[in-house]
Amino acid sequence: MKRTLSEALYGVGLPPVAAAFVAAGNPANIAPETTSPRPEPEPVSPSAHESVPIPERPVSMTFRLPADLPETLLRVSMERRLARRKPWSQQDIVAEAVRQWLDRNQK
Repeated sequence: MKRTLSEALYGVGLPPVAAAFVAAGNPANIAPETTSPRPEPEPVSPSAHESVPIPERPVSMTFRLPADLPETLLRVSMERRLARRKPWSQQDIVAEAVRQWLDRNQK
C-alpha cells in the first residue's frame, strides 16, 4: 500500500495499535505485557585519578569531490580492510586525511 509522505508522518491509515505506538512513542505504553522492564545499569564513577574519555560525535557533512576520488577511496578502503590495516573505513581515512591537512595548514 503506497502512502504519501504526509500520510506516513501523521499516521493516516495505520492500524489503531500502530497509530497509538506512533502517538505514544513508547511500546511500553501500548502493550506492557509484551515488554519486560530492563534493570538500569549502575553508574560507574571514576576514581579521582582516572580520566573519562569523551566519545567523539560524528557530524554529517557533504562535499563535492573530483570524480576519481570516490572510486580510489573505495578501492583503497577495501584493500586495507582485507589486509586488516587501520584505518580501513572510508570515513576514518577521510577524517585522518583532513586532520593531517588541517595540522599542516593551520597558522
